[in-house]
Amino acid sequence: ALLERVGTDAIEARVLALSALCRAELRARGMTTIEPHDSETRSGIVAFRHPRLSNDTVEETLTKNAHVVCAVRCGSVRFAPHAYTTESEIRVAVAAIPR
Repeated sequence: ALLERVGTDAIEARVLALSALCRAELRARGMTTIEPHDSETRSGIVAFRHPRLSNDTVEETLTKNAHVVCAVRCGSVRFAPHAYTTESEIRVAVAAIPR
């Protein structure tokens, strides 16, 4: 019902906009983002590495201290924003990453 009302194109656009915001915020805090160079293959998944902390340390810190859901996969930390995620939630999650 909701999916049909909103439409998959609008949901995709929202998720891609949120993931772009997340990548920009991560880079501004000095993280290295791992992403396809081709915009056609981008998804809502945002993968990054911390410049000095292990992925496991970042995940543990975010999960335990900030209650941020993330995962370590394929050599990076991953966020997966959804259409209902707010811009503020993304900024709070990124700000919780230790420097």
